[in-house]
Amino acid sequence: MNSLNSPEEPGLVFFPESHSEILRRPDHHFIKPMTIAIDTKDVCEHSENSFSIRLLKEFLLRSGGNKLLFLKESECENFHSLFPGINFLTTGRKTESRLSLAYRYSVTIPALLKKNHVDVFLSFGIRPASAAIPQFLFADHDYLVHKKNKNVPALKKKLRKATNYQGRLLTTSAFIREEIGRLGVIQTNTICLVNPFSQLYPLPGEQEKNAIKSFLTGGKEFFLCISSFPEENFLIHILKAFSLFKQRQHSSFKLVFLTGRPLSKEEDAKLETYRYRDDVVYMEDNDEKRKANLITAARGCILSPFTNDLSSVMTGILGAGNILICSFDPAEAFNDCLLISMPEDHKRMAGHMALIYKDEKYRQQLIDKGKMAVRAFSVSSSAKMLWCCVSDAVK
Repeated sequence: MNSLNSPEEPGLVFFPESHSEILRRPDHHFIKPMTIAIDTKDVCEHSENSFSIRLLKEFLLRSGGNKLLFLKESECENFHSLFPGINFLTTGRKTESRLSLAYRYSVTIPALLKKNHVDVFLSFGIRPASAAIPQFLFADHDYLVHKKNKNVPALKKKLRKATNYQGRLLTTSAFIREEIGRLGVIQTNTICLVNPFSQLYPLPGEQEKNAIKSFLTGGKEFFLCISSFPEENFLIHILKAFSLFKQRQHSSFKLVFLTGRPLSKEEDAKLETYRYRDDVVYMEDNDEKRKANLITAARGCILSPFTNDLSSVMTGILGAGNILICSFDPAEAFNDCLLISMPEDHKRMAGHMALIYKDEKYRQQLIDKGKMAVRAFSVSSSAKMLWCCVSDAVK
């Protein structure tokens, strides 16, 4: 087995092809059948409709003559029903202890890989195993967690360790790929971009959307602001932009925050004295189906980069026929069908809110563009891109 290495970054698997060239390849573009071990630690509790589980199911359908092994912690029992017939290997009890995890990825998992003659290791976190085989590591979650905790040195340490074990980073977000590249540890062109896709939830009808609005906002239209790990001052910036919008438009619009954490003391104090506090709803809710329903019921969505399954949420918003304001430059293929406003640019953000509020023709144009753009983003194409990356690692 030989990996294709970038001359600039020894130890990193490198693929010179464009995504369109990869997708034109026939399925199973490899020389011999492989044994692939998939570490499920970071996705064990994900729902059946999550990006990771749907991608793994499609990946499994395309496995052909290859052998797939799932590495799991002993408490992770739901995977047996999600993936019947798959071989499971237990890595030990569930743990987040630094010492226990270090032992697991340096001793336990390498021993399992060697015993089962594994050719490729795949993980949904930046957790390389101490083994001399090609490894593919999804970076999205670890990047968001370390940015949330403002622990860039720890993230850089993980990235350096990944390069020592033939680790190739994967991400579903062009934004995250660019951000990791700026850290100076791994070159951007060595990070493989796997297409995102939106979760499969039935879109609510008009009656259900009206019921959502009635419950949340007393029947008023609303903007939905989504952020799993809101950065410091993010909420305050959005509130300032919303104030400008309310002052200029004199509308009855509401603002709904959907996030994965409670308000900080500073945010709570700011909201308590906020002029339009009766027009703001703060929700701490991680349920994916409820998020999908809120996205559909909202007049427009504001998205923070610190959102779980970032690109899948983006495609979900556009695919549901809604308007998207990104509070960052996403560097995605569908940039021409969304609006970009940095959170600290309150006037621009308020202006985009006003466009969504009063310019129905422009809003519909963006909706039509968004629906058209996300047609290319399917679980099938994502799984094929992942298979092509993996198969190129074994020559």
